[in-house]
Amino acid sequence: MGHTRIGRIPKSKSWEKIIELLNSSGDEAQRLSKEDIASIANDSILATEKGLIEASNDTGVYNAIFIVAKILEAIATKVESGEYYIDINKMADSREFAFEVHSRVRSFFVENCISSDKSEIALRSISKSILEATAQKQLSLDGSGSGNELKKLASKNGFAEFGQRFIANYTYSYVNFFLSRVSNYSVGRECIQNINQLSHFNAENQKHWNESSYIVRDLSGTWFAKKVFYEKDLTPQSVKSYLSLAFRKMSSEAKTQRGKQ
Repeated sequence: MGHTRIGRIPKSKSWEKIIELLNSSGDEAQRLSKEDIASIANDSILATEKGLIEASNDTGVYNAIFIVAKILEAIATKVESGEYYIDINKMADSREFAFEVHSRVRSFFVENCISSDKSEIALRSISKSILEATAQKQLSLDGSGSGNELKKLASKNGFAEFGQRFIANYTYSYVNFFLSRVSNYSVGRECIQNINQLSHFNAENQKHWNESSYIVRDLSGTWFAKKVFYEKDLTPQSVKSYLSLAFRKMSSEAKTQRGKQ
């Protein structure tokens, strides 16, 4: 199987609006405010809405989250063997755990000849989200003290946080795949005068989606608890449904915010 690319920059009124704003010059040009960046973020997700929602059907994306969920399920239900078992007592810290999860997902991609931009974005987003979800916990993973925080990650509230962060990171990375082609080209103009301002622009975009992703927090936790503790029916198909609904909620949130601007 060849590598599957995301695609070309979309052609829509939302995207034309973004390009016009970032490439404005002369009397119309001005520094981007926080509100401007939020508007660009909302317009950019709506311009790429179809592809983002379709990411839930990407074999690599939904299987990657399925593997993460199964690993956390094994921790939550105290399974000490099998395909998804990871001995957290032998982990030095959360980075080592994130690396092990990353390796499991990567191995699945290789064994099943999965190669797509969407899958790679999912893999990076998983590692980043695990570290973010445990960053303030200072995990020791030695079975004592702060090591218990990893077990909390394998809970309703824990997966709520991981799921929220994953959807935020994936949305930002997917949308920025297109947006960066425009914003990078705009460096040196009035809106984005230098690399420092570009970094600020990207950071504000990430912050915007981190805040917007609260819309999927309860959904993530409820889905995990339902499939792991009640129905005990965690499947790749259920992951696809969860991701589809989560991305649709992000798109809906963008429409709501844009309507208020």
